[in-house]
Amino acid sequence: MNQLQENLSVSEAREIFQESCYVFGLTLDGEGRGIDIHESGIVDKPLWFHFDYSEPGSEECLEAMGIAPEVVQSIVRQDTRPRTLVMKEGVLVILRAINVNPGDEPDDMVSVRLWIEPKRLITVRQRRVFSAQNIRESLARGEGPRNIQELVVGLVEVIADGIGGYIDSMEERMDLIEDAQETNGLAGLRSRVSALRRQAATVRRYLAPQRDALDNLYRQSKGI
Repeated sequence: MNQLQENLSVSEAREIFQESCYVFGLTLDGEGRGIDIHESGIVDKPLWFHFDYSEPGSEECLEAMGIAPEVVQSIVRQDTRPRTLVMKEGVLVILRAINVNPGDEPDDMVSVRLWIEPKRLITVRQRRVFSAQNIRESLARGEGPRNIQELVVGLVEVIADGIGGYIDSMEERMDLIEDAQETNGLAGLRSRVSALRRQAATVRRYLAPQRDALDNLYRQSKGI
């Protein structure tokens, strides 16, 4: 019996799948492919569920999935910093990713919340998280993670790559500003430097706690 069946009847599961907070659910086939839960049925294989906590009914749905109310409160909290919390039932990881949503500022980092169990991962977001979309697309191609451990690692790697790419782009912009300063003087450059400093400070705010959260996750990974 898998994690979903232990907590929900089939009819209760179907009700959750109809809620606006439910984004998608996939069964990992163990060979790199993810099959929509509606097509695969509820089988004894690793499961990945993705929710939007800003939608109505999110807390009730997460509790119906068998997550303890106190954990749900941490998952749906508005203002969170990166951290890892190890519990008997699973591991809660809260991370930040670069915001690539159209019209948003990249340094306005989006929160990604992961509830990790041996055969089930529940991810929760408010704004669209493209790292989750990237992994979902790789699973659709049959080139994705084969189990929960690989799924978590894949998500973390995509998030880290996004942060690294953004930092690289900031360094390139700083180089351009320095070149412009040498050729054109200081006029008009002060505001550009100030903007970059603000963006760097915003990202840096999350990097240290994110590193600590991932270090903690790594130390606990053998038990996941």
